[in-house]
Amino acid sequence: MGAKWTLTLGGAPAIFNRRHTGDPELPEIHSAKRRLAQFAADPPNHLIDSTLSLQRPLLIQAHWSDFDSFRDLIEHPQLGLAARAKSNFDDIVLVTGEDGRNSCVHEFARKIGIQSFAGDDVNVGLRFRQCMQHFGYSQAARALAHHFAVDFTTVQRCFDLLESEASQYVVLPTDFDLRFACDVFSSSFLDTAEQITESNGSLAPDNFAAEAPAACNSIRSSPGRLRRLRHTPWASVDVDPSRFELSYLREPLILGPNTYAQVRSHTNALYPERSRKQAIPLHGYEQALELLPAKSERVLDIACGWGDGSALLAQHFPNVTGADYDGDQIASNRAAHPNASFCRGDASDADLFPTHSFNAIVSIHSMEHFQRDDLFLDACRRWLRPNGYFVLEVPLIMTYPFPHTDEPLGEGHVREYTVDGLRELVQQRFDIVLELGVSRGLYVDVSRARNAIMMLLRPSDSK
Repeated sequence: MGAKWTLTLGGAPAIFNRRHTGDPELPEIHSAKRRLAQFAADPPNHLIDSTLSLQRPLLIQAHWSDFDSFRDLIEHPQLGLAARAKSNFDDIVLVTGEDGRNSCVHEFARKIGIQSFAGDDVNVGLRFRQCMQHFGYSQAARALAHHFAVDFTTVQRCFDLLESEASQYVVLPTDFDLRFACDVFSSSFLDTAEQITESNGSLAPDNFAAEAPAACNSIRSSPGRLRRLRHTPWASVDVDPSRFELSYLREPLILGPNTYAQVRSHTNALYPERSRKQAIPLHGYEQALELLPAKSERVLDIACGWGDGSALLAQHFPNVTGADYDGDQIASNRAAHPNASFCRGDASDADLFPTHSFNAIVSIHSMEHFQRDDLFLDACRRWLRPNGYFVLEVPLIMTYPFPHTDEPLGEGHVREYTVDGLRELVQQRFDIVLELGVSRGLYVDVSRARNAIMMLLRPSDSK
């Protein structure tokens, strides 16, 4: 038997063995407010035993917009990450930017008796370097303020590895959901990450072929790539792992079916699929702009959602159409984004547009929502002109910490994909020109993809 540990994700602590995938029955809770009320009435215990050696601080990345969106979660005395972590780390620091609106972050830190730090407002890597220098930390763990499912035993295992191997960063398996752990790193890791950032994001994915499409900009000088490197320096380890001294956590956390059901309930209550709680990420559209020919006259953004991506494409292409099934959303998009056209329709209906209507089609995180992804691809194949390009990005399924299921945590996703499964599906209709992996908004070699995969496709009968 392995050592027991306690995971607090619900109204009562659930005790597991790392080699055991079963867990006690826990109630399903479908509303964030109902769940928070239950926690207040029946607060859980936090009984994770850990042996601390070197100083082990937890640095929680926070921003005023997190409190706008997730204040009840962040400030909850049992569910919130800061409150849960207080007995498991030597120090806890809320790290934010030098923006006056972040006063709410410092007020919360004072309220619960932890430290806070304000650093560079743009370069997050520099901000954390400043924080570690200020407090004299040689190593740290980093998490996001609204992550509620961090497993502290996994974090302590990462610290053990970092210390025993004197490395710069502990790499978790690419099929492990990072929301259940932290980035554990040394201060020198941030120095190396900054060197990669200073190279202006010039490192291209290993399999990038510059001659593939006639891109409107070079991926090697993408301003979006540079911005994301500054915002998420921890992704640098997947951009260019050869630059770092790394340790690898080989045996990831395993949780059982009932905890999966509970976490799924929390996830969907806190992060609804079409919510505006957080800014819509546009890195997929920015990357599509790097790949599509500049002379693409007619471009379709299929399942366009809030239309932000369509509006970005319309800044570069003369005729952009965003399509979505939600009529109210389409009406809102027309008012918010007059530079693009919008229409309502079912993206799996091949009759939505005439055959060969578009030079390019962009689908960013939409195919996972369709009951019949084969019909969706058939429709896109019909709408695309023979020599056109199709940019497709979908999320990858995470094996851990729930290896017993391939059902996504997000209830809006019918499925998520493996790289091999996606290849087999698309190659029935398209040729794959280029594959890119996604690691926290950075485009990397597919072998290091953590979140999603992007493919640049052409109709299989193209010359």
